[in-house]
Amino acid sequence: MQPVLAAHGKALATGHSPSLRLKAAHKLYDPLVYRRIRAALGGRVRYVICGGSPLGRRLTAFYAGAGIQVFEGYGLTETAAAAATVTPPLAPRLGTVGWPLPGSAVWIAEDCEVLLSGGQVFGGYWNTSVGAERAFQHGWFATGDIGELDADGYLTINGRNKEIIITAGGKNVAPSSARSTTANATVSRAESIRRFVVLPVEFTEDSGHLTPSMKLKRQAVLTDFAQEIEALYAPRRRA
Repeated sequence: MQPVLAAHGKALATGHSPSLRLKAAHKLYDPLVYRRIRAALGGRVRYVICGGSPLGRRLTAFYAGAGIQVFEGYGLTETAAAAATVTPPLAPRLGTVGWPLPGSAVWIAEDCEVLLSGGQVFGGYWNTSVGAERAFQHGWFATGDIGELDADGYLTINGRNKEIIITAGGKNVAPSSARSTTANATVSRAESIRRFVVLPVEFTEDSGHLTPSMKLKRQAVLTDFAQEIEALYAPRRRA
């Protein structure tokens, strides 16, 4: 169901007319799914402002299909807890966090890290110089996020640089860019999933695998499931 709903929303969000098949599916799903979502949000919601981690193309398209336009903002505590980029109200683009606000600037470093400058960027950490050299590069604040700018200046956030995986072929891969089983269709062969294992446990805060804000503790997972991970790289036996 979700792929169909997201496809309908994607067509609307990108200014295209949905196909007859998508229109028919939307007409069926609207009273079953979308109406409940709108009701849970008050019944008359048309716009939502999203901050924090990127919402992602799939969910943005899903909400667009429900008649709810999502405007994303991107910023950090070091930018005065305010947005440095926002979705342009009249020109949204799925999967991006928009353009830099007036007075702000975005630069992508050689290693794809997102760098910011502007009046809202902090001047340093309180009562300490630790991290100052890492925080600023030639006057630009290093966010620790990995991203890219398209030809029209829209910023896309792909992950965190501390989570980057370097493949055997030397390719840098952001694991957070692959967020569904259709992930291989959206990435290069070097970034594609070749093998996987389904663990018989659930990641929770109590198990030590999630933070209180439900972020994955990758190092804890690597430690606790080292055997399973090692087995993924073992040579396959031929029948």
